[in-house]
Amino acid sequence: MSKPKIIIAALILALGLTGAYFIISNYNSTKPAEKNIIIEETIGNNPVGIVPAISDTQNLTNLLTKKIEESIAAKNTEGFNVIDGKTLIAAPKPETIVEDLLLEAGKNFDPASLIPKINDSSIKISEDSGKEALSKYFVSLSNIITSASKNIPVSLYNADSLSVSDISKTKQVYDAIVSNVQDLTVPRLVLDIHRKELELLTTKRNIYEKMANLEQDPVTAYLVIDELLRIDQEFAILKTEVKKFFTTYLP
Repeated sequence: MSKPKIIIAALILALGLTGAYFIISNYNSTKPAEKNIIIEETIGNNPVGIVPAISDTQNLTNLLTKKIEESIAAKNTEGFNVIDGKTLIAAPKPETIVEDLLLEAGKNFDPASLIPKINDSSIKISEDSGKEALSKYFVSLSNIITSASKNIPVSLYNADSLSVSDISKTKQVYDAIVSNVQDLTVPRLVLDIHRKELELLTTKRNIYEKMANLEQDPVTAYLVIDELLRIDQEFAILKTEVKKFFTTYLP
């Protein structure tokens, strides 16, 4: 598991356990809330049984932390046990909770929600597909991406120094790229390539947007990380298609 994923997973668990602690404390208000809390591991079934499907507008973390809270609360119906001044919470193994959460969340997260629908009506299509028009399009596209990429934080490629702020800045860079690519005049002959390019760029922007929302929804932030690899693979395929296009139309 990569370092960013470990950090996110830890945050997911922390949110759930903290919420459960306060729920149980309120349930049994006669017992003082101790600051020194020890998680007592118990072996049991999957603590999270999510039935309803999740729409892309819902916060997966909110739903899953609620499931954690309910699970832990169910194991502590009589409140916390206090032994030697330490509060004990009966709960499944922490790593089991995280694994179960992410497994269930993965079933309810639809990667397709990240992919935009690019309609031809939103594209500035030109009927001029001559070599000059095609060359101008590809040069403009290259300049947009090359220029914007200079603004991507170097730490984005270094897990040890990566921060949420860096991810947010990267999302803003992709905002600019998408906006500028949308403004391009597109020769009809290259329309399919342009549509795919815009789709992948927008999807990548959406991924970084979810990742930048780490503190509010770490579960979704965790799940979309794998989508970055898939998108990069699709970019590689598109690059091959562009090379074939050049060989055919711009030899």
